[in-house]
Amino acid sequence: MRASCGMREVSSPGDKAVGSLGGSRLLQISTAIFRAAIAAMYATESTQDNMPTPRQASNTIFGILILGSLAYCGYGYATAERRVRALCAEINPGMSIDSLRSFAASHGMKYPSPHDSGVNYLVESRTFGRYGCRVDTENGVVRRSAFSTAD
Repeated sequence: MRASCGMREVSSPGDKAVGSLGGSRLLQISTAIFRAAIAAMYATESTQDNMPTPRQASNTIFGILILGSLAYCGYGYATAERRVRALCAEINPGMSIDSLRSFAASHGMKYPSPHDSGVNYLVESRTFGRYGCRVDTENGVVRRSAFSTAD
């Protein structure tokens, strides 16, 4: 859908089919929102000085911080499956429980249930445990690892 604004033609976001948002697309969206917030801050209809008041500036900064936080969380969830699958592939059979624990700590994963034998789960902290690795152990040694979700 296109709309004409004076001499300028504006496209709506529905013009293109939107698939899964990748990191670069998410960055483009957050950059566009940032630019729109800055433009809105300086767009005034009056003939007064165009300097923003301290309240307007603080509101804009607060809004940008919230949008940045949402973009960071969204990016974390959008890239989590690929990232955690790669980590699960790095866990080799024959790895000891202690080396598995240090591997988890160095890659931002939680290792909540260390059992010498049986099924253990390494979950990613960034996605609050939604994505992780199922690790089968036997006698303190890794036998197999596989990607797992909490869905």
